[in-house]
Amino acid sequence: MPAEHLTPGFFGKIPATGDFVARRLPRDFVRMWDRLAARHLVRLLELELWPTDRGLRFLLNIAGRGTVAGVAVPSSDRVGRRFPLTASAPCPGAGPDTIADASEWFGQVEETLATVRDDGGNADRLAETLAGLPFPRLPRSTDGTHGKALWLWTRNTPPVEADPEAPQGALDRLFAPVSEAG
Repeated sequence: MPAEHLTPGFFGKIPATGDFVARRLPRDFVRMWDRLAARHLVRLLELELWPTDRGLRFLLNIAGRGTVAGVAVPSSDRVGRRFPLTASAPCPGAGPDTIADASEWFGQVEETLATVRDDGGNADRLAETLAGLPFPRLPRSTDGTHGKALWLWTRNTPPVEADPEAPQGALDRLFAPVSEAG
């Protein structure tokens, strides 16, 4: 797959805008991620269980649609309505057994999202920066995963497999140490 097809897109809210922003992501992914975020991630934001300095990294495999990798960070729009800002890119053949090879990419994307959120960046600046961060080519996964699958982790935790329709248990495990320490 050419590098331009591995360029991340984004969806969510940034303080410089009054509503949702989205670029370079398929509509079906945006609909699915919007539903997942609204049901499960916004709860973490409202309960202040998700620290602003911690991105949520993910690998999502949807049967027939391929695999995407991404990062979501806590964010909000101009008037303070909370919703994560997410960047994701296709990652053909990637799986939980190969994703560690992309740790630098996840870190760069997380830093980019946080910078745009914290420094008043806009959607154009975010699109331009992400265009320079195509997802790296990885060895093909050999884990044999088929169908819907979701792995979630942070920079300090290993990937946890979750049900894409009901990821709350995995999210609670990832963020429990944060809420217990706070």
